[in-house]
Amino acid sequence: YLNFVESCLILSRTIDNNNELSSLIKSFLNDVKDEELIKFNIGNIIKVKKILSNKNIPEKAIEESIKIFAKMDRVVVRRLNYAFGISLFSGSRELKENQNSTALYYNYGRTIILNKNRTFDPSGTIMNPYKIAGTTITMTKPKTLALKLENNETAWVGGAEIRGLYGAVGMELKDIFSTLRCKKSWFIFDDEIVALGAAINQKEEAAVNTIIDNVTTREEYLKIIVNGNE
Repeated sequence: YLNFVESCLILSRTIDNNNELSSLIKSFLNDVKDEELIKFNIGNIIKVKKILSNKNIPEKAIEESIKIFAKMDRVVVRRLNYAFGISLFSGSRELKENQNSTALYYNYGRTIILNKNRTFDPSGTIMNPYKIAGTTITMTKPKTLALKLENNETAWVGGAEIRGLYGAVGMELKDIFSTLRCKKSWFIFDDEIVALGAAINQKEEAAVNTIIDNVTTREEYLKIIVNGNE
């Protein structure tokens, strides 16, 4: 998130009570440690210190919402204490040999839950590409990543929202490397997100995995509940 804050600092040319960017920056960095600020240049560190010390700049209030970005095949859910993202697959995409192979299956229903206790590696360098949270993936690994232009051939990909707070999202997925097909849905309520999978099948004799979650986190916050049992 520090990269995002740095972009806000570049856009924020003045620091005053009405500067929405300054309020946003303050809400992100109010609890930041000084050693984390060394990632900024000197000019931006000075700006941050001024914003944090200015009592006339309020923190920007978090607005709960759901946004469905149809042309990007992305969904973002914002709640007071967490954010949730879904990556879908409908449009064409280009796969080049030996490039970005760890992100191969990001669009197969990848989900991200972010709060102060959960982190993720945006570069994918520590992520097993066959165990990405939220995805349904066959272990029939592609033999080549040669130049391709492929898309999800099914038409059922998208979602709808109600009052900008609740929503239903779905995707019928056809794997571009195998015969795997499946249907995946997410239902967004107040503080619950229900994920459903159905009609998962393929012709190849290989395992098909649906990954519920996969994230690096602090050990003291590691808590998993399955069927009501921790």
